[in-house]
Amino acid sequence: MRHSGFESNPEWRTRYLGPGWDLAKVRGTRFNTGDGIRMALEIGASPKGNWSGCHAVGWDRNAPEFGDLAVGDGFQKHSYPWGIMLNANGERFVDEGADFRNWKDAEGDRLLDAGRAENDPAKRKAIYLDLQKRIADGVAGNVELVSILSRDPAPPPVSYIERSGGLYRDMMIHDFDMARFLLGEDPVEVYAVGSSLVDPAIGKAGDVDTAAVVMKSASGKICQISCSRRATYGYDQRVEVHGSKGLLTAGNIHETTVGFAGKHGFTTDPALNFFLERYANAYRNEVEAFIDAVIEGRAPSPSGLDGLKAQQLADAAQASLDTGKPVKVG
Repeated sequence: MRHSGFESNPEWRTRYLGPGWDLAKVRGTRFNTGDGIRMALEIGASPKGNWSGCHAVGWDRNAPEFGDLAVGDGFQKHSYPWGIMLNANGERFVDEGADFRNWKDAEGDRLLDAGRAENDPAKRKAIYLDLQKRIADGVAGNVELVSILSRDPAPPPVSYIERSGGLYRDMMIHDFDMARFLLGEDPVEVYAVGSSLVDPAIGKAGDVDTAAVVMKSASGKICQISCSRRATYGYDQRVEVHGSKGLLTAGNIHETTVGFAGKHGFTTDPALNFFLERYANAYRNEVEAFIDAVIEGRAPSPSGLDGLKAQQLADAAQASLDTGKPVKVG
């Protein structure tokens, strides 16, 4: 059985998410109070899923207690041009002047990717940093082809699509940053195709939900990226780097490493459900890396320029989709 959540119930939020969550604003409906879940549990249904986590975003403290259809996501805070942000020590920790949502999103993306962790939180292995290091060490030889695959478990609501800037700027921008990181050089040509196959409403909103991009660098290296807003089997993110000596891969992270083999073949537990679960340690690593850079007096990496270059690739992909032609970059 599946029901709506309990985000509109302050008592349940406090019970399952922790102290202070009763004070949170709800950007959605006031009617998701968990009644359906409660009734199912009362007749013997077994609880399932993640009860101690949620998807939360920066929200205006002066917003109403619940979502307003007339305003939509207008209270969401992705940029901070009219003030400064301070931590508990009264110190600034973000560049409020970089008032470009996707630029800021991509700027931290490589640090997030660097922290994609194994299932054991104590290991917190930087998988994509390790992948890049092996490329630099020549394990796969000269890089010839990079393939990046990214598929979300389900599409966002159309109200989000309308304000997102489009799939290339909202979803694939992370992959553009990863492509630069793994290629070791900037793409100079971008060709994009896209369709609306998952939800016709996304197409009516002027966006695509299924897309692919091919990019070429000045030295001739090729990178292909494919994205979908839907994967019925869960959050799917994989990378392959093909070179003159072999192939390097980075696969999905599963809920556990337990598997079963029987007469019908091999089975494993599902991949982690979404970015909240998969990148929990990555966000922690990002904050720690930034703090270390500040303490040591060095510029953080990646830089704002890296974020801007990812944005330029996203813009080029959108232009290619609009024109049906390859677009030169740089």
